[in-house]
Amino acid sequence: MTELTMGIDIGTTSVKGVVADDDGTVVARVRVPHALHITAPDRMEHDAGQAWRRGPRRAFAKLSQLAGAAPRAVAISAMVPSLTSVDRRGRPLTSGLLYGDARGRVAGGAADPAGTGEALQFLRWTMGERPDAFGY
Repeated sequence: MTELTMGIDIGTTSVKGVVADDDGTVVARVRVPHALHITAPDRMEHDAGQAWRRGPRRAFAKLSQLAGAAPRAVAISAMVPSLTSVDRRGRPLTSGLLYGDARGRVAGGAADPAGTGEALQFLRWTMGERPDAFGY
């Protein structure tokens, strides 16, 4: 039996996944859509439970079913920066903040997205909203 590898990407509007065999042939693919919430002109967020927990689990289950076997390895990628606070079981306590949301802006921030400080500002916001969180 051929070895299978799965790739799952948590994107802005959906979770996408593929399974490839050891020759690189794609044997299954799936897309699990989720909502993008723009609650104000400068706000962009997800239901983190749906987009970052249930969506990837659904993609994994469906891909395994379509491929007819569980993969030997799984790689996961996601959009960044994005952040939520979580409880002890990893369940989201706040909305999932997404890149470009005003809660991540820093006055006079760098033009380069990697140097904007957005992730740190997201952390500050989520810590303020849920100081009782187990993690972020």
